[in-house]
Formats: sequence, structure tokens, C-alpha cells
Amino acid sequence: MAVSVEFGTTSSACNKIHKATSLGAAKSCEVKQPCSVESPYFIVDSGSVSNTDNYCHCGSFGRYYYIQNIDELPGHRKGVQCISDPLMSFATQIDALDVNVERHEGSTESDIYDNGVCQLAKKEVLITKFSGGEFAKAS
Repeated sequence: MAVSVEFGTTSSACNKIHKATSLGAAKSCEVKQPCSVESPYFIVDSGSVSNTDNYCHCGSFGRYYYIQNIDELPGHRKGVQCISDPLMSFATQIDALDVNVERHEGSTESDIYDNGVCQLAKKEVLITKFSGGEFAKAS
């Protein structure tokens, strides 16, 4: 099965939805069978992918992928093992969600109980002197 894949790099954190990518032109690839959309293995010409590439996009699958490993194959070819990046692949759908966010890096939602947020607690010591001395007599 032949598909088109754009290879390149990203330096964005893996937990970021919209990653900054630098992808090249689409290259024709063979997909090693059996194929998994979550973890495909692409076979390409050696000049199609660089050993420094760490990211790719397969339009046929509608997914973005992290490159896990690049293997040298016989016949001037390379094998590229990938794993799906669901945040970038489904960024449009994630952006369209209407949800209550429990917390994010800047603030918390005051209407949702959140035991992950620490409160500042100061210990207060109060010493009270009774009229009959330090300790009042029991009657």
C-alpha cells in the first residue's frame, strides 16, 4: 500500500496540542504490512528522510506521528517506525470541545473542588492566662 508522508522535525513539547513543525515535501512510501494506523512502519528511499527527522504527517491516515526509529534497509531504502501523536492529529476536535477545565498552569476553576491545589496553612499558637493563675482549678 503506497501513501504520501511528509517528514521533518518538531521541537515542541509532547504535551502541546499545536506543535511547531518543519515538514518537507510529501514523499511516496510503502507501508509495511500488517499496518497499524497508531504505529505504522513506512519504507522510503534513503533520500526521503534524514536521520535527524523526528516527526511526520501522513495525509492518507489523517495523523501526525513521532518517529521512533529509522532503520537502514537494503537497496538504498530506510524503514521509519512511527507512533501516533493524538494531540496534534485531533487538534481541531480538541479545540472544538466545550468543557470545564479543572486547572491549568495559570489558575484553577473555583467552582470545582480540586484536591491537587495546595493551600497555605499557618499554625497559630494562642496562650490565654486564666484569672486564677496559669491553670484554673476544677471545682
